[in-house]
Parts: sequence; C-alpha cells; structure tokens
Amino acid sequence: PAPSPPPSRSQCRIQLRQVQKTYKNQTVLTDATWSFAAGDRVGLVGINGAGKSTQLRILARTESPDSGSMEVFPANVKVALLEQEVQLEDDRTLYEELASVFGGAHASRRRRAELEAELGESTSDVERVESLVEELTRLSVEADLDVEAGLMDRKIGAVMHQLGFDPRAGQRTLGSFSGGWKMRVCLARVLLQDPDVLLLDEPTNHLDVRAIEWLEAHLLALRLPMVVVSHDRQLLDRVCTSIVEVERGRTTSYRGNYTQYLLAKRAALARQWTAWEARVAEEARLKDMVARLSAGAGAGRASSAQRELEALRSGGAQRPFVPKKRAFSFPPIPSMGRLAVRLTGVGHHYGSSQACGDIETLRSPRASLETSHASKSPPAPSAPAWLFRDVTLDVSRGERVAVLGSNGAGKSTLLRLVAGLNQPAEGCVALGPHRAEPNYYAQSQADALDPGCSVEATLRLAAPLAAEHELKALLGRMQLGGGDSLARPVGALSGGEKARLALARFMLRGGSVLVLDEPTNHLDIPTKEVLEEALRAFEGAVVLASHDRFFLRKVATRVLTLEGGALTDHQGSFEDLLRRDAAERALSQRQDAELRDLRLMTVQSQSRRSRAER
Repeated sequence: PAPSPPPSRSQCRIQLRQVQKTYKNQTVLTDATWSFAAGDRVGLVGINGAGKSTQLRILARTESPDSGSMEVFPANVKVALLEQEVQLEDDRTLYEELASVFGGAHASRRRRAELEAELGESTSDVERVESLVEELTRLSVEADLDVEAGLMDRKIGAVMHQLGFDPRAGQRTLGSFSGGWKMRVCLARVLLQDPDVLLLDEPTNHLDVRAIEWLEAHLLALRLPMVVVSHDRQLLDRVCTSIVEVERGRTTSYRGNYTQYLLAKRAALARQWTAWEARVAEEARLKDMVARLSAGAGAGRASSAQRELEALRSGGAQRPFVPKKRAFSFPPIPSMGRLAVRLTGVGHHYGSSQACGDIETLRSPRASLETSHASKSPPAPSAPAWLFRDVTLDVSRGERVAVLGSNGAGKSTLLRLVAGLNQPAEGCVALGPHRAEPNYYAQSQADALDPGCSVEATLRLAAPLAAEHELKALLGRMQLGGGDSLARPVGALSGGEKARLALARFMLRGGSVLVLDEPTNHLDIPTKEVLEEALRAFEGAVVLASHDRFFLRKVATRVLTLEGGALTDHQGSFEDLLRRDAAERALSQRQDAELRDLRLMTVQSQSRRSRAER
C-alpha cells in the first residue's frame, strides 16, 4: 500500500501534561494541563506571577519544565513568541531589523556591500583586491543559488504592507517609530518566521485604543492557532475562542471568550458550593449517627457510618477556593467646591516644558501652590511644533474625565499641566479655589521606583507620618503583605508587585483631584477591578488617560479626544462615544456604497450613450 502522507503543520496540536516549574524554591506551576489545536485562539489568564509567561516560554521551547511533558504534533511545528518587552536598537533601520530574521541571507548581502565598498577604495594593494574579488564572486554565486535570499525582499515587502507600513519606511530608524509602531515591528519579525503557532505576551502594552483595535482585527485575520497572555479584557472577548485560567499553580480550561469564561466559572463555583454544602450536611448526619449508635445493638451501624464518614472526608467535595477580596479606597476628601480645575486657552509645544517640581514638592507645606499656572515664558524664537492649542475646559467635582488620543498626541503632557507639574506655553491652568488638591500618577510610576529603596521607605516618601500598622494594612490590601513586607527591597519585587506598590504610594498621598496616566499598565485583572471600584466611589474629580477600553467603560463619565492639536469634548461616557462612532461608521459605509452605485450608474449611462452615438 502507498504510504500515508505526512501530517500537515496546519493540523497541529500541542498539549501540556502535568507541567511543574519552580524558581528559587518558589513553585509557580504544580499541574499545568491543557491543549490547543488548529483554529484555537487561547487566552491565558491569571494574576501577576501565576506562571502565564512561564508557560509561553515552555511552549516556545526556550524553557523546560521541571517535570511533566509537552506533546507537539507534528514534531516540525514552528512556534513563534512575541515577548512582552522586546529591546530594539534605535539606530537600526526597519529593513535591517526585518532582514535580520533571515540570518545567512541578510548577513551575506551585508558582507557583499562591505566588500564592494572596500573594492572602491582599494586600488594599490593588488593581493588585497584579488582576495576581495574572489570572496565577492563566491558570495554572489551563492546568492544566485539561494532561493531564500531571492524571496527575502518580497517577503519583507509583503509583511510591511500587511501591517500597514509605508513602503518607504524601510529606511527609517527604529527610534523614529512610536511605541505602537514598534509593536508592529516586533509582530512583523514574528510573522516573517512563517510560524504555525503564534504566542503573544501582553501584546497591547504601549498601544493606544486605535492600535489595539487594529491588532484585534489583524489577529482575527491571521487564521493561525495562537495563545495570548493579556490583561485587556475586551481583546480577550473579541479574539479568544477559549480561556485557560491559571490559579494556584493549576490550570482550568473553559470554552468561549472572556465573558463566557466568567459566566462558566460562576456556574462551576455555584455547583462546587452546592456539593460542598451537601457534603457538610451528610458529614453532620453521619457524625450524629456514630454518636447515637456507637454503644449497644447499633454498634455495627455506627461502625459502617464511621467508614462512610472517613471516605467522605478523604474523597468528598472540597470547599471552593475563594480569592481574598482586594478592597481599598482612596482617603476621604474634605468638602471641596464644585470646580476642580479650569483650563483657559491652553497651548503647549515641544521645547516649552517648564517643570514646576515633582508631586511631593508641590504637595509640601512650603510650596507656593497658587490656584493657577499661567505661562510667563517668552515666545519661542522660531515657529514651534505645537502639540495642542486653545484648550479650554472645566472639570467639576464628581466627574471622571478620560482623555483619549493616539500615541504622541499629547495626552501625558496635558495631564502634567492639569497636575501642575509643568507650565503651559500659553494660556492658564487653574485649580478650583476651594480645596482642589492634585495627586498625580505617572505612566512610568512603577518603573521610576528606586530599586535600592525598601518598601517602607518608598511609602514614607508619600506619607512621612503614617503609622507602621497603617502601612502594613495597606500592603495587605494590595496583596504585598507578609512578615518582612516593609523591609523588602523594591528591586526584589515582580513587575506586578511594583505596579501595586506604586498604586499604594499614590493612594497614601490623598488629594481631591486625581490625575492618572495609564494607571492600569502592568496591573492584573483583579487589581484593575479593585481600582475601578475605588475610582467610582471617589467623591472628588478624576482626570485620566488609558488605553484599556473595559476600564474606560467602567470608570469614565465624560470623554475627551485629543487629535491633531485640538481637544474635543464628547459630552458623554465611553459607551456613548462607541455608539456614536458605530452609527457614524454605518452612515459612512452607506454613503460610500451609495457613491459606488452612483459611479457605476454613471459609467453604465455613459457606455449606453456611447453605443447609441456609434
């Protein structure tokens, strides 16, 4: 009989079985058992430090499990990993970065260019010229025979077009791209590897809302099996076909997207509680039977009940695990006036940043914190590149205002002006006259923590007079507690722990006007949910920038967009904005369709007239 054809890589299947992994005596995974196949888009979820990225590295074969196994079918499946933080060389061009994926072909082309340049300079040394010509001839012949080298430019051009790069962008240096476009560079590198399976670790980091929506659409169009680690709940909803939860070192698989996973988990938890309550009731009945019948004629029945009780205790339903509730709130604010902050004719341009000090300096009793920061700087000698101009805005007590815009539009600059950390190039920023006190959370707050400083010293920078038990209680609520939690150096904390510590320090500072720049960066989903509850309960004013659409839906009561140097007030929540955008897109699509029909009718009419004239 004819041999059966080898299995196609497009029909791949990968399975983890009872995988365990320990780092420095800390067990991260105890039983990771799950699988995925062609057509699956798996969302891997869990708190920070649960072992999600560890499993991606095991799947990518860059790390090995301590025990357990990974089965890959067929064996030649190619897996590519888009890591959470990729270091790119800013002075390298986009083309050089993408061509480096091809290894030998790119190195050969670069060497030929070097040889040609040296030949142009070497005229006196005959032996050297002969050596260069010989090497150049050999490399040229190899290049002519190398199919991959011939396809390299076409593949790079196709992927650049697929990801929306301008064809001329190949000669731009990587340092000239924004964070969102750098993510596309990393994704292009991964796609040029022609993978059968795609692994993505927090792919929405540093992306604005539009870039995230583009990424979602692109992932859906790829039609590759993939595993996505993300704290972006909306991306998990739109992209994923199944969810794998990592909790206390074990994995549980659920079919459906993130919302369906939450519903399924809630139903499973209800069933576990029902089984547990039934076990408790049965245990009480058997105990009572043993107590009543242990003496006399019923001793045999008592012995039988005792065996049932022991069997129930060893193999019966277990009490469901319920994570400890992370509850915190911002300090109560004194009564404040209706107006929190007012911007009048505010403009700012590159090179006009005049720092007013950090937030601790501004909050100190000695600081001259007047209600306004008006520009007193002389005009720039040459035409400045304005980020925005003529921004006029009132924010009132009780409002939670979200500022949206693409990367580089000036959102962070605007927030620093609102917080009083910089003066505007023109116009005036005024705090409300009655107890309007700003508190600022920077986008890179967690990264800016001093790694050599202890947790206690970090918190005391914000609250020098706080009692030790108050600091410990706050750390406990942020799940940073423990016997020596205050003495731990910041450098020993994980990325998620640093983010929670930065949030704890922010909370200690208080304030009636909270200004937050991308506060959900590096936070896991449970911590995001707690922050959402705390902000909704806050009685002062909130001004924030965020790319997390689920977070914006929960928190924002008013949405502004900063694009093209102008601030637009949409007078409604994020949900209202999405509904209006959807209606506008539908109207635009209808108008485009009507225009196409009109053009078609015009062409047909002209064609009929031409035939009639002939």
